Amino acid sequence: MYCCICKSPLHLSNTVGEKLFGLSGIIMIRCDLCATVTDVQTGKRGPTGSYDINTKAALGMIHAGIGPTHLQNFLAECNLPSISENTLRKKEKELSKQIGEVANTSCRTAQEEEKAQSTNNNVEASFDGGWQKRGSGWNYNSNTGKNDVFSKTS
Repeated sequence: MYCCICKSPLHLSNTVGEKLFGLSGIIMIRCDLCATVTDVQTGKRGPTGSYDINTKAALGMIHAGIGPTHLQNFLAECNLPSISENTLRKKEKELSKQIGEVANTSCRTAQEEEKAQSTNNNVEASFDGGWQKRGSGWNYNSNTGKNDVFSKTS
């Protein structure tokens, strides 16, 4: 860390302030020689200008299947600054589109692989299905259901 004016080394003992932005932020350090206050970033910023560590924390939150409150509790137990719920929700919304695209690509790839393997007419498979409502024998009116097909090779 060097002064933005005289290029002399900065010392953390000369810190005059700090601005937190979630888990990252800016430290303001006064230079010993010229008394200029230099802003020092504590983390990398992504293309949108947001700090990468906050995006990674939101992605970890999604991956772990927890919400903003659980993440804030975890950060508090680690004695780390928290990220606001609004910021986490915004990041979650940004990431959900990309996560969906990756999931769709993965599903399409799996479908193509299964299709390529099932060109043989002697395919052994198992099928099962289920619905939200149980049928009564005369009325099957469920609007949603699911089914699974498994081949011997999948």
